Amino acid sequence: MLSIILLFFLPLQKEKHYSSFEEIVLEQFRTKKNMAAFDCYKLVYQGTFGVEHFVVDSAQMAKALLEEMKDQEKIPTDSSEELYEQLTVNNEIVRVNLRPFRDKKYPLIGLIRAIVQTAKEMKKDTALFYKEWNSILQLQQDKKIALEKTDIETIQQAFLNQGMIFPVHHSYEYQEANKPSYRIVKRALFEKYCGKK
Repeated sequence: MLSIILLFFLPLQKEKHYSSFEEIVLEQFRTKKNMAAFDCYKLVYQGTFGVEHFVVDSAQMAKALLEEMKDQEKIPTDSSEELYEQLTVNNEIVRVNLRPFRDKKYPLIGLIRAIVQTAKEMKKDTALFYKEWNSILQLQQDKKIALEKTDIETIQQAFLNQGMIFPVHHSYEYQEANKPSYRIVKRALFEKYCGKK
């Protein structure tokens, strides 16, 4: 009985919220292994360009999601893995991690609807992309994060200096260490179609 009473008075764990993009980046470095320049670039891209490239064909997207969910059945959820990963300062765009999503038994059809609607509603923000990418470069210069200079130079010279912004994959080292499995959505749409956690 006493344990139940004590449990009632324990503070609920508050969800973290980051008020600057730099804080979001530093949290990624704190919680993820082997963050590389391409993973930082991907973080910026997802928060400013969204998922349009991923939802060319909604039926194909749904099929790919179903297959990935099946693959995730074999992988347990890490205790530190949250349902949401904040991508934007206003917390509008998030990564929904599929393993916690699976464990909490959210409706898959709801996630599919949220992805499709996010792709329709999200507007590309090139100016914000460059601002946030420059924040990454500043964090590197200030020695708050450590990235391979050759990777940064590749990103700069291969496409950013040419005015090209396009999606990339996570680095091999990041994929091996973290087994990322998520979808990008507007948080409000996820909560509309799947419910709040």
